[in-house]
Amino acid sequence: MGDHTGYRPDHYLSSEEDPSVAVFSTHDDDVLAGKFQADMWWVRAAIYCSWLSILITLIFGIVGSVYAAQSESVAILGFAFDAFLDLLSSGLVIWRFWATLSGAGSESREKRATVGIALTFVALSLVLGIEAIVHLVRKDVPSSTAELRKVAIASIVIDLVLGTFKLKVAQKLKSSAMRGDAVTTFAGVIIGLSIAISTNVYEDDHSAWWVDSFFGLVLSIGLMILGCYTLAHYQWRTKRFWNPPTEL
Repeated sequence: MGDHTGYRPDHYLSSEEDPSVAVFSTHDDDVLAGKFQADMWWVRAAIYCSWLSILITLIFGIVGSVYAAQSESVAILGFAFDAFLDLLSSGLVIWRFWATLSGAGSESREKRATVGIALTFVALSLVLGIEAIVHLVRKDVPSSTAELRKVAIASIVIDLVLGTFKLKVAQKLKSSAMRGDAVTTFAGVIIGLSIAISTNVYEDDHSAWWVDSFFGLVLSIGLMILGCYTLAHYQWRTKRFWNPPTEL
């Protein structure tokens, strides 16, 4: 974007601001102004959606933590941890787009927010993977309740709607950070499904105690691949990346 006056991509500049482009007619200026206003609407949508996501995932995180302390389920632990990471990634999205509304640079924030969210993928992957392996080795039997299944189903429905809207916003704004936040939310959908499926399978067949941990391990591998793939596209291990001399 490279503009220090706010969210105004180069193709929105008039001929007076950029002499290298052709002179726009009044109609062209109106069209560009309309596009700019539409983009700002989606920027606000990203912020409001992220605040809603923080509220919802905070509730799910607290509930999941309570159940995780009472059970031996890897999926439930992943559910709680994913909720808190979703909260963190939504906070990064707010931080990223707040710069747009305040008129500060946002290109470098987009990159840093994307890397920050990718790091949450890696963190969630490590927690799920380690816990899944430990439970498989010890052959821990998960405990479940009807109330937990209801929470999982509620999470599936809410996260599916929320994640779909986040993905829509990401497409409109061409934001990799928002897209990463949507993936974090969809991870909650997958974890909710794994809780619902594993509890039902175990109730029907107690020899299938490993299903819960197996789901956790598969999700762990997927998140690690996605997180590392994203990180490989950025030079994020430098001080300059995290503390750029100027906001772009």
